[in-house]
Amino acid sequence: MGDLATPVLFLVLLTVDGILAVVIGLLALSLRKRSLVALVIASILVLIDGYMVIMNMSWASDAFLYPLTEDNYKNPDLIFWCRVAVVIWLLAVSVATFYFVRVIQARLPKKTISNTTSPSHRLAVCSWSLQPANPQELVAKLNAIGITRVQLALDPLRETPAVWGDIAKLFAQAGITIVSGMFGCVGEDYSTLDSIRETGGIVPDATWKENLQNIQATADIAADLGLKLVTFHAGFVPHDSTDVGYAKMLQRLAAVAEIFAVKKMDVALETGQETAHDLAALLNALQRPNVGVNFDPANMLLYGKGDPIQAVRLLGPWIHQVHIKDATQTKAPGTWGAEVPVGTGEVNWPAFFAALAEINYAGDLVIEREAGTQRVADIRTAREVVLKFVG
Repeated sequence: MGDLATPVLFLVLLTVDGILAVVIGLLALSLRKRSLVALVIASILVLIDGYMVIMNMSWASDAFLYPLTEDNYKNPDLIFWCRVAVVIWLLAVSVATFYFVRVIQARLPKKTISNTTSPSHRLAVCSWSLQPANPQELVAKLNAIGITRVQLALDPLRETPAVWGDIAKLFAQAGITIVSGMFGCVGEDYSTLDSIRETGGIVPDATWKENLQNIQATADIAADLGLKLVTFHAGFVPHDSTDVGYAKMLQRLAAVAEIFAVKKMDVALETGQETAHDLAALLNALQRPNVGVNFDPANMLLYGKGDPIQAVRLLGPWIHQVHIKDATQTKAPGTWGAEVPVGTGEVNWPAFFAALAEINYAGDLVIEREAGTQRVADIRTAREVVLKFVG
């Protein structure tokens, strides 16, 4: 048996080096999964490694056939290290396979989170768009619109349970389905772009502790309602990944993600307060499978953060839900654009729905209207616009 020890050790160690190279490549690729060149290189390395596995498996197994004695092997010490190398080899194979599968999955478009892709079963309305004072008023306005699916603001349930505590029972009686939840953060000031940059989301240190407590309570409420998705604005993400605020954002997002992951829920970040490229980089760095995107094309225009159509294509793998909202861009840098009724703004709706089709998005289309005095009518108009493209 001693004659096979040297080639076994040499080839197994060589295989370990090859697999570890694949692991390193895939770790890098997991941070920049949009690179087709990196994916091709990783695929070639995996194929080479697969060939080496086939060639070495029988030789490696021979090192485990007999007890480590001189009666069975001329050099038991060498065979022992062969066994160690084989174990490392198998571990490396497992790690490489895991990362390769993760990267491939990340490149695939998200599957629908709805039970059906029928247009009427994809439309929903943001509850806060209707400014209801109580659940009964919300039900009445949803009935007036003719849409019985809703994304529910969860903060009222947490803040005033005496008013909103029986909403699940009321919705069940009215035949209304909650498709997802939404929460806001403490102290947010949307009066100007500068004010929301300073106060928005989970960025401010002064409100982080209270926000974290509220988010935990909100997750409990969402779980009780049987929700699978909750969305929120995380706040402005620094463009520079070396900025101290970037690491802080990643740390806080990871904490939020864990709260929802424990309850088997996804959390989606609203688009708009950063470019699609910066948001994709953040999600790549975060590497939390239950964190995705709530895509709002109007927010991209309101904040001046780029073309919504190109953003859909870039963020496609992460899109969990889509908001239907329209806007015009500002003419004065540093100020807001204007939200307008769907179909009257600068969102190119034919191109937008074509882009959603390109990424195979078949999830919910949730109408949001946060301005104007005729919101029920505006939401009805938005419904008709959507049905022209998905009906």
